[in-house]
Amino acid sequence: MFSDFCHLINNVRNSVIQHSWFQTPYGIVKKRHWEDVLNMEKYDAPNLKIAHKLSLTHLNPIGYQKMKVSLTFEYFSRPVADAMEMLSKKNISLRDSMPSQRFILMIDALIRAMMSRTPLQALKYSQSEVCPERENVSRRHAGESCSSVILHFLSNIK
Repeated sequence: MFSDFCHLINNVRNSVIQHSWFQTPYGIVKKRHWEDVLNMEKYDAPNLKIAHKLSLTHLNPIGYQKMKVSLTFEYFSRPVADAMEMLSKKNISLRDSMPSQRFILMIDALIRAMMSRTPLQALKYSQSEVCPERENVSRRHAGESCSSVILHFLSNIK
């Protein structure tokens, strides 16, 4: 069976939602961290939010919402990691959120590397870097090697 990248990331998000925590090389990633960010930012009140796109739909998708790729990409976005970092200074329950932040940033970098559409940021061949496989061909993405982002992600999966 073959899956495309978007649906594989959806499966990662659905696993985070189904389980209360899981172990990564960074530490323990907890679903509670996303819930705490949402509650601290008072999602139901009109105000300025750091993770402005995060909503209850992201944490508790119902039916076909589980298949929406856009919700998954927002769930693993940099603003969510930034909100966790900022709010961890105020909330005791977010003090252990560093593994979740690092996991979100890793997934966000992977999403950006795989979903680039513009020629400037697209996966493309470059003679300036040498691939880890020691070929003369490598890929680059906005100043960061796409191959290194992807290999870093794959090395953390056990």
